[in-house]
Amino acid sequence: MKRSVQSGSGHGAEGVFELSPDFVPNPTVVDVGLRRDQFDLHQGLEPYGFGQCGKSGVTTPTPAHTFRLSATHEDLEVRLVGSANVRRAALVDPAGNVTCLEAETPANLGRWPEGSYALHPIKEPSGEPGTPQFIFTARMRAHADAGAQLAGELRPGASANPAYATAAAPKGTLLRAGDVGVGECAGAATPVAAVSKLVVNEASRFLLDIEPAMAPKLFIAKEGGGCVEHGTRKGVELPAGTHELWIAVPQSTKLPEAWEVAATDAEAPLSFGDAPRHTLGAEPVTVLTTTGKLQMRGGPACGQGQRAPSFYFVHDAKAAPTVSLLHSSEPAKLSFVGPLERQFEPDGIHCQGQLLGPGTYAVWVDAPEGTDAVVLVGDPQRVDPLATARPVPANPSLAEREYGRYFAYYGERDGLPIEALFAAAPKQLFVFSTRATQGIAAGEPLLLLDHAAKESVVVTLAGGHRKLRTPDLTTTVPKSVVIPKLQAPSAPAKVNWYYARGDLAKVAGPGESALLAAYERERDEIYGCVQDYRKEHDPTYDKNYDLVNLRTGKTLASKVATVAKHKCGFAKLMSKAERLPAQIVESRKRSQARAVAALAEKFE
Repeated sequence: MKRSVQSGSGHGAEGVFELSPDFVPNPTVVDVGLRRDQFDLHQGLEPYGFGQCGKSGVTTPTPAHTFRLSATHEDLEVRLVGSANVRRAALVDPAGNVTCLEAETPANLGRWPEGSYALHPIKEPSGEPGTPQFIFTARMRAHADAGAQLAGELRPGASANPAYATAAAPKGTLLRAGDVGVGECAGAATPVAAVSKLVVNEASRFLLDIEPAMAPKLFIAKEGGGCVEHGTRKGVELPAGTHELWIAVPQSTKLPEAWEVAATDAEAPLSFGDAPRHTLGAEPVTVLTTTGKLQMRGGPACGQGQRAPSFYFVHDAKAAPTVSLLHSSEPAKLSFVGPLERQFEPDGIHCQGQLLGPGTYAVWVDAPEGTDAVVLVGDPQRVDPLATARPVPANPSLAEREYGRYFAYYGERDGLPIEALFAAAPKQLFVFSTRATQGIAAGEPLLLLDHAAKESVVVTLAGGHRKLRTPDLTTTVPKSVVIPKLQAPSAPAKVNWYYARGDLAKVAGPGESALLAAYERERDEIYGCVQDYRKEHDPTYDKNYDLVNLRTGKTLASKVATVAKHKCGFAKLMSKAERLPAQIVESRKRSQARAVAALAEKFE
């Protein structure tokens, strides 16, 4: 049966709209708001000529929506996205021919003549109709349009591996996979979004990363047909060609503004971008770096951070060097990938991995953008702990006075006391408390360990760490600088004659190194003499048995050792060991006095 197209109110639609051959947006979505009283609840479908659309149901006497084609269409499809009670509709063309629409089943007339069309929704007699949608799509053009949305080209290779692209998420209703010719990849009715093109010059294995992930399915529509899903860290094999990356988006998923996508050719050398390059020799290398923009990173350079490395270093030693983050103005960590000469294996080399031997390594300082950092590659013991990594400015700000920015090598290793740092630090590096607090006098010179907006950590000449309110700190030298007095050190209750340096580590400083070194030279000489004598005169030396005098009960080893100690002057060594702690304490007092005087002299 044919029907004539009547004009209707088109509730929810902006009157009659016209679709030209190049209509936009493609697809066009029309929401049709319906009321129950629009439907003829007393007659079925047959009186309106829609009997072929079902035995049950009611419809609207006048069209709920009308539209006009300004020219004949060859590539048009209409799809009903039904509401809870509207799962069917009748489409009437300009000649009065009726086409029945089922929810989620696209209808394509093949040839859509110019003229006016009417849509009559069909519902069950009970229940409210809700707001169904009608989606108009030019299918072939939709695929072409979607391809045009692909964010540039990903070309992983010699100049960039991984390669990156940014893809803006589509606005409005998503295309269905079937609408754009990738239905075999994700299911015809699955909502999809175009992401990027992937240009492959030679067949290879590729690792893909996308952020935010949102748990969507990332798939590749291959040039020439066919598709492959990317769901493994081992990547996907792709032939040469220009392929398309798509996302199958779960229903009711809120899309981001854009996606970041990365592609890594797993069988090509890694290439992260330009960065300073350092060759490691016998001496350690210090690297000063400032972090760049935080971005998503792909391939082995995992996590967020700047995409280009902070620096590269090359070494040819069998033993891997130490890489130390000495200081950073914000919380930071190191990550690295290498050696880059090795083929990348997705399950082998990872960021924050283990240094694996000779080769070139990419190193990142992972921290907020603008973080200043000091990194040492090599043995820290080969660096003067009081050397500066960078010059101290003439008038640094409070935040710039963190002493680690300059005295990055300083630490408590080798028993180096804090007053050595106070003596070495220039006047312009000190900060002062504006009020007395936590045992710190107002106007007392302090060194800044860690700066933050609300609270900062300072170090006192006595070596204590204090957390003070940052507003209470100043860089202005007060009129009256208060130089603190240092508590006299005391020796430990017990000092082992052989391990004296370790037992006295908390007391001794650089000024006591000569005393300790002289003692250790004499210790080694006398101890070596005793051992040599025992080797020569004791047949049980370094054996797993003893010879015992049954009359006295003494071993031969103890008898020989007693003689050896007498001949080598061991008693003299013991006497020096007893006097050493007091000598160290007295020397340390003099060192402290010099440190206090040096600090006072800075502010005279």
